[in-house]
Amino acid sequence: MASDSIIALAVKLAQFSQYKQIAKSLTVILPPHWSKSNPIDLMRDAKAQRYEAAAEACFNDENVDGFIDNLYTQGSSDRLQIAEKILDIYKRKSSLRPYFTSFMGL
Repeated sequence: MASDSIIALAVKLAQFSQYKQIAKSLTVILPPHWSKSNPIDLMRDAKAQRYEAAAEACFNDENVDGFIDNLYTQGSSDRLQIAEKILDIYKRKSSLRPYFTSFMGL
């Protein structure tokens, strides 16, 4: 929904500069049927390590100016662990790029 709204406002989604590298790193942790494009769909059964890998890949790409991370929580998701991973990465990267996170369904 967020990416559809962004596109409707005539804002372009980032084109990954290192697409092959990002796709390769995410393919290791995502199911084979993931979108392999932006927006990155981590799938409903995503655990903290998927969120961490996706955030790392985006932070490492100079074409990504900011993030919107929508977490649609499922029963098997450890919401606190996911939030801690996201915060740790943001602090460690010392980025000035905005990173918006929305935890839905809490």
